[in-house]
Amino acid sequence: PAHYHAKAETVIDPARRNTQAEAFFAATGATVRHGGNSAHYSGGTDHVQMPVFESFRSPEAYYATLAHELTHWTKHDKRLARDFGRKRWGDEGYAKEELVAELGAAFLCADLCLTP
Repeated sequence: PAHYHAKAETVIDPARRNTQAEAFFAATGATVRHGGNSAHYSGGTDHVQMPVFESFRSPEAYYATLAHELTHWTKHDKRLARDFGRKRWGDEGYAKEELVAELGAAFLCADLCLTP
């Protein structure tokens, strides 16, 4: 049905993008795809999936989420090859990876002068 394909309602003005943050995240070389309502890193296709910028409550919320997902992106075998022995969703390895992503996002936001 059409309501499953509705475009996300604009919450923030796209003109409120942070040029410093945009430049930093672009320089990572990560493939970032926009669309849908889920933010996640896909290891199989090695890309970060983000909802569109305009659907977030604030620019800071978008960049904090992107920083979190890009920290997950660093775990790929082509980069840091970080493996905490994760076997399934919610296990100890998963929890450790989430902690790394939260801390990574916090440090990136601080460095980019973003207050999530």
